[in-house]
Amino acid sequence: MALLLLVEQQRMSGLANWQKLMSRLHIINTDALGYFATLAADTIDDAKEIDMKAVDVVYLDPMFPEDSYQDSKTGKGAKVGKHMQALHQLASPPTLEQEEQLLQSAQAAIRQNAQTSGRVVVKRPQFAPLLAHQQPSESWHNEAVRFDGYFV
Repeated sequence: MALLLLVEQQRMSGLANWQKLMSRLHIINTDALGYFATLAADTIDDAKEIDMKAVDVVYLDPMFPEDSYQDSKTGKGAKVGKHMQALHQLASPPTLEQEEQLLQSAQAAIRQNAQTSGRVVVKRPQFAPLLAHQQPSESWHNEAVRFDGYFV
C-alpha cells in the first residue's frame, strides 16, 4: 500500500495545483498499532519538549469486510470490484479483536494531545457493521460509503 501511495504522491507532485499539498504529505510504511505505540513512547520521552507528533485526527480505512457490500434489508449490493480483489486478498479485513485494538489505539493517540480535542474517522461501506461494534459520535454517508466519527 505504501508503495502505491508513494508512486501516486510522486505523480501528483508534478502537477502544479497539487505540489503544496503533496509536500506536506508524509507516508509512513508501518503497522498502525506499532506506529501508535511509537507515538506514545515519543510523547513519554519528550515530555519536557513540545511534541511535534501531536495528533488531532486519525483516519482509519481498514479493508472492508467481505459481507459488507450489500444492504441487509434489500439484499442488493455488489462484491469487491475486480480491480480491488487482489488487494483484498493481500490485505484481509481485520478481525473483531484487531478492530478493537485499532480503535482503542487511535483514540489513545489523540488523547495524548491535551491541547485540543480530536477525532477518529473511520471509513466503512454504507451497510457494514460498526468498527469494533462501537457506536460513533456522528456518521456521514452517501450511497456507498459511511464515515463514522469518534470524538475524543
